[in-house]
Amino acid sequence: GPALALVTDAAVVANALGAGISYAIVAADGLTLGMPLLLGAASPGHQAWVLVVAAIITPLSLLRSLDALRLTSLLAVLILGGISGLVLLYALPASGPAADLDPCPADETASPVSCPPGEVRLFTSPAGVLAALPTLVMAYGCQMSTPTLWNEMERPTRPRML
Repeated sequence: GPALALVTDAAVVANALGAGISYAIVAADGLTLGMPLLLGAASPGHQAWVLVVAAIITPLSLLRSLDALRLTSLLAVLILGGISGLVLLYALPASGPAADLDPCPADETASPVSCPPGEVRLFTSPAGVLAALPTLVMAYGCQMSTPTLWNEMERPTRPRML
């Protein structure tokens, strides 16, 4: 009945709010780790990046239609394409076109932040697993947005969703 519809709506709102907070935390974590490499010591702390991400996300979340997010979606696809290209360049042998892209050179120019000393381990401490959990949850949680995106399309067809 109507009471259960209210409970369902409340659960959907709580889930969406949690997903939004997870996105903000993951984005702020990435900026906190990545920007010191670009900006050096002038990079603000984690709380400042959380505020920057919130200032960007909040207006976008108040839009009335998903159609209004076309440009931000295009920007996201372009950024992901650029990141994929960089990953491919870093994967190339160091003797080819990616000769200057060795992430951890053998000489002393390697950054201790991006190339920590020691061996690479498949498993770390439970705290390390918990630190990676928001990213994994978000990766699998994104599939719940698919019906919403499908309903917003003018002509929803299978090829357009794939």
